[in-house]
Amino acid sequence: MELPSDIAHLDVEVPAEPLVLAMPRSDPERLTACADAIVARLTNARSPAILLDLDADRFQVTGELLELAAKLKAPIAAMNTCKGLVDENNPYFLGLYAGSGSKPEIREAVENSDGLLAIGVRRVDTTCGGFSDTLPAGRIDARGDSVDIGPDSYQGVYLKELLRRVADGAPVKESGYARPAGTPREPSAVAGSDPLTQAAYWSIVQDFVREGDVLIAEDGTSEAGCWGLDLPPRCSIVTQAVWGSIGYSVGSVLGTLLAAPERRHLLFVGDGSFQLTAQEVSTMLRHDLKPVIFLINNGGYTIERTICGKDGRFNDIANWAYADLPKVLHPGTNARTAVVRTPAELKEALAAPHDSMLFIEAVMDKYDAPPTAIESGHRMADIDYGPRGPQHRPGVQI
Repeated sequence: MELPSDIAHLDVEVPAEPLVLAMPRSDPERLTACADAIVARLTNARSPAILLDLDADRFQVTGELLELAAKLKAPIAAMNTCKGLVDENNPYFLGLYAGSGSKPEIREAVENSDGLLAIGVRRVDTTCGGFSDTLPAGRIDARGDSVDIGPDSYQGVYLKELLRRVADGAPVKESGYARPAGTPREPSAVAGSDPLTQAAYWSIVQDFVREGDVLIAEDGTSEAGCWGLDLPPRCSIVTQAVWGSIGYSVGSVLGTLLAAPERRHLLFVGDGSFQLTAQEVSTMLRHDLKPVIFLINNGGYTIERTICGKDGRFNDIANWAYADLPKVLHPGTNARTAVVRTPAELKEALAAPHDSMLFIEAVMDKYDAPPTAIESGHRMADIDYGPRGPQHRPGVQI
């Protein structure tokens, strides 16, 4: 909020009752026509499917969509902006859709659907696999207050009201999508004394995440690693996938800690991004907040090395003693800190009691990155520089 300083001190009249944020009602005739058109399209589709973007969260329509999926026996896929919005153990949840970066079965279900219901989908390079997505031309594009169904456009129909009507009107199908039986995930089995790698790191993190956690993922290898996690029920994930605003995550975890103090909060951040907003750790310590901070120390902007400048000085940063920062920022702190260089050391650090802030500095090779981050970086270079760009020169990319 921004107020002129010469009125900021004035008293104002305020309502006696709580403020209520409510969407206006839809136009009744358009609502009925739009809902009927969607129900007809989904009912007649041989392979209906649902694709979620941020509007599914912003307009709180997950319940209606899950009910609709169960009636239609239709799979649900999510853009990376919506990871964690649907319980990943739900029998109709497919996984993340990111164009060519998706698993083949997810691409098949989304791109070949003859009845795709897309909720708030906005094409952004970082969420659609570098614009490698191929959504059906005849899809149903539903947004907060409007819907496009092929050439037909419905304005003034509000998403939650509309999807409630669609879920109520959809028939129950006897057959449809059936999620394959999953293979039980084995606990991480990595050599304890080997140098810590991204693969070992995320395998151990997978075993550490528990039901109800809030995960805050920084852009770069931290975000790519989090996208590959199988989240337990009731987990939430916060990212800056759309804007790519590095440093966002450190301030963000301060916000999530204050908003949901009863939950466990896990921050995943790289050294480069952390250096932009590190001072927010001071505020967390001042208020005795207890996040688990996973910081990857790999000597700079590894995600940028996948795009261009593998050994460019512009991708290097000054090396800090990251694990010592809590003592600098809050003398006398009881924060638990550790520098880990092997899987065994990481597991030992995570076994410590969580009675205060836990700050783990994980040291890794600067050329090590999750495969999805490398693929994404290469696609980004092709978009940025074109077919004759510098990314094709030997040794300029991880």
